Parts: sequence; C-alpha cells; structure tokens
Amino acid sequence: MFLDYTKGFWLSIYTDRFVAEAPALQTRTMVKQRPQGVTLKDDVPNYDSFSGKFMVKLMLAWASMGFRSPQLGAMSSIAAPVLPRS
Repeated sequence: MFLDYTKGFWLSIYTDRFVAEAPALQTRTMVKQRPQGVTLKDDVPNYDSFSGKFMVKLMLAWASMGFRSPQLGAMSSIAAPVLPRS
C-alpha cells in the first residue's frame, strides 16, 4: 500500500504490501491509536507517539531534501484499484 500525504514530505509504505522482502522493522509509532484489543510484540520499541529520535531523523531527512516535498511523477498517475463491496 502506498500513501501520499500531499502536504507532507514522507510516504507511508506498509510492509505487508511488499512483493520482495521488506526492510526490517525498526520501531512502531502512534501505537496509542491502535484498535482496542490489539496486542503488539516486544520485538521493537513501541511508542505511543513519535519518539524524539524518529523526529530528529525525519527533520534531518527533510533538511537534506532542501525542505521540499518530493515530486512523485509516475506514482501520482497510478489509479487505485476498485475493490468489491462486501
């Protein structure tokens, strides 16, 4: 799954959607917003919000991009599939 947050400078990519082997999970953020009853493993840090380390990495990445949002080019023309209603 590909999520384009138009006014942001990041892309959300969900590991279950990778065809090839996905990169190793490093951390989980915003776990406070998970559905009630969902339990998470302790294999990586689970943060209720964004950690300071995560925010620093995000800001450094954005600075290296010149504080601009990336142009998605071909990705922006991909149509979302129409899913059947259940």
